[in-house]
Order: sequence, then structure tokens, then C-alpha cells
Amino acid sequence: MRIPSLPTTSPFPASIKPPPTWSEVKAQSDPGVLRVAGNMALAVPSGDTLVSFSLQPSSVSAIPDIYAVAYSLETGSIIAPVGWVKTSEFGPLGIAKGGMVSMRIPEAVIKRLASTSRLSAVRLVIFAPEATTHESASRKASDSVVLIL
Repeated sequence: MRIPSLPTTSPFPASIKPPPTWSEVKAQSDPGVLRVAGNMALAVPSGDTLVSFSLQPSSVSAIPDIYAVAYSLETGSIIAPVGWVKTSEFGPLGIAKGGMVSMRIPEAVIKRLASTSRLSAVRLVIFAPEATTHESASRKASDSVVLIL
């Protein structure tokens, strides 16, 4: 049996402007649609870091893209966009059935985040704009995990 590879984040698109604070992300979020596994994740010292999450199966078709953004644990302000993946890349992994999937964040991205932020931990927010109707375009499915750098 062939196991599909885990999607790797691409550089954040310039056309997407993430919310400037974690509190704004929470205010625009539909709770429970996207869930990150656990409360903390550890960036590996060498190699890519995996962050696991799940989406409600009924919401998968309405979410075209999934983004990762680092926010300050102290102030909640944005530190840096981390990357994004197309939801369709998780199709072979069974995301539409409600299981956990993992997003791969390249080692270079984690190292750059650690060196530019000069922090030992950040709030890594995984969010996905819901695009089912015009009214829901500003709503996001989101959750976060403390990422130890």
C-alpha cells in the first residue's frame, strides 16, 4: 500500500493578509470546525516540523486553503506568516473523512522564524477561510498550538 506524502507549506501568498492579532483570528472563527492536535508542538532540531489537525468532514469542500501564521504568546501580535497549503493536497490522506492530517513546515522556515523572532515559543495558528457564501467569506476555521522553537 502506497502512503501519500504529507503536504509541505508553500511561502505565504502576498495577496493574503492574515489578521494582525490572535484575538482578531478568534473573533472571526467558527469554533470546532478546525482542531489542532494537542496544546503544544515541538519544532524538530533538524528536518521538517509536522503540525497535525483535523477539519469537520462537512466543511472540507468549503475550505480551499489552509494557512499557518505565528503570533506572539505575550502580546498576541503577528510575528510572521509561516506558509499555506491547498486543502485538496490532503485529499489522498482522507481529510474528507474527518481524520487527523499533518502539515509539513520546512526546516528553513522554522529556523528563520526562530532567528528573526528571537523567541523560544510562538502561538502557531492554523486557519482556513470559509468560502461557502459571500457572507461567510470573512469567517475562519481556526485553532492554535504553542510551537516550541
